[in-house]
Amino acid sequence: MTRAIRWPALAIIISAIAVGPARAAADEQGPASLRAEAGFTDPSPARPVPISRIELKDGQTLHGRVVEQDEKNVTIEMPVGGRIVIERALIKEIKPEAKARVMPSGQVWMPNANRDRYLLIPSAMMLKQGEFYFSQTQLFLSTMTVGLIDHLTLVAGGVLPLWFVHDGFNFVAGLKAGFSVGEYLHLAGGAQTLVIPGEGGTTVGFFYGTTTVGTGDANVSVAAGAPFAIYRRDSELGKVIVIASGNLRLTRGLALVTENWIITRPATYYSSNNLDVVLSLAARAFGEQWAVDVGALRIPSADFPVPWVNFTYHWNW
Repeated sequence: MTRAIRWPALAIIISAIAVGPARAAADEQGPASLRAEAGFTDPSPARPVPISRIELKDGQTLHGRVVEQDEKNVTIEMPVGGRIVIERALIKEIKPEAKARVMPSGQVWMPNANRDRYLLIPSAMMLKQGEFYFSQTQLFLSTMTVGLIDHLTLVAGGVLPLWFVHDGFNFVAGLKAGFSVGEYLHLAGGAQTLVIPGEGGTTVGFFYGTTTVGTGDANVSVAAGAPFAIYRRDSELGKVIVIASGNLRLTRGLALVTENWIITRPATYYSSNNLDVVLSLAARAFGEQWAVDVGALRIPSADFPVPWVNFTYHWNW
């Protein structure tokens, strides 16, 4: 088991190490106004340099500071490359971009819209009220996740094609409540359930509590809880599930995600092994509203890694 755990454990350790330096670098830079004048960069997510989004009529989008404008022209200071002058007739819209921050390299980074989730289990970070997204997991499971209020998130969905098959009704649902203690500590708890198709409509689920340390770009989480079942003997599910997860943003549009389950189950006459470990590692490519996860799961009963694919699209973000 030691060799099997090394792979995701390394990703979690790297994510944890990344959390501390991000905060220290921000504190060394001084007031945001001084940093903006010096290099127009700001590595601190808490105190971003104010910039604007400039959308042109030809479809291009620029990020920069509007330093001068009149009826004919708009002068924009870019993160790198100095100032440019654009004819106002070419501009479709100018609006503040409060969420963006400019990195030391000059790249403009938007916040991570996928901060509340790993692969299957959520982090303790919460969606804002009215924020929601659609996910297509493993090509067949469709779910919608909605921020009902800032501290309460609902997820619902299922394998929709099976709804039109005899005894094929199935449903996935989850509810998470949580809050943040400062900028780097997040706490949440909730439940996730699955209605399995077939005679009897067996329902299984998982009550959990989770703690997340870090930011949307670099964080680690530990979740623990107990499974439950309806119309099925609870002893078949075991007593405790522990999940260790991590997320590390590598570039403006690429992150590594790992999620690892330790599942207890009762020992049987045929086997004294009462522990199952499911490991995973995925690369997440994302933009402002979309994300694609591609990775693999290592399951004890499988002789080879199981591919993992997920697509997500965000609204109101």
